[in-house]
Amino acid sequence: MSEYEFTQEENRIFLNFMLGLLILSFSLVVTGVVLLIEGLKTGFIFSDFALSIGLFLLAASFITPLVYFKNIITTSGDDINELITGISKMNLILFIAIGVFVIISLTVIIMFIVSYFSQFI
Repeated sequence: MSEYEFTQEENRIFLNFMLGLLILSFSLVVTGVVLLIEGLKTGFIFSDFALSIGLFLLAASFITPLVYFKNIITTSGDDINELITGISKMNLILFIAIGVFVIISLTVIIMFIVSYFSQFI
């Protein structure tokens, strides 16, 4: 792939994007920790535990590409490769996080159905 260097304006866009990802990731981690602590205080609830793990994975998916996006801003000549690598790493972890959230959703739905119909037995 040919060398390309983003402009200063484009680098500012990446910097703002990185700051947004950091804030979002930090918020997800804090929410996950609070949910985990609250779940442990009230007794182990699988859905709270699983949701906090899902939030941690989602936060990781946003943090993972930051080193590559930082390299876009701080290095020269290899911006496109850094961008592609960062996005591919983010996609991998995001795919895992989506899988976890699907499992959590199915588990919560099954638990709801079981608890709803158990009152009729």
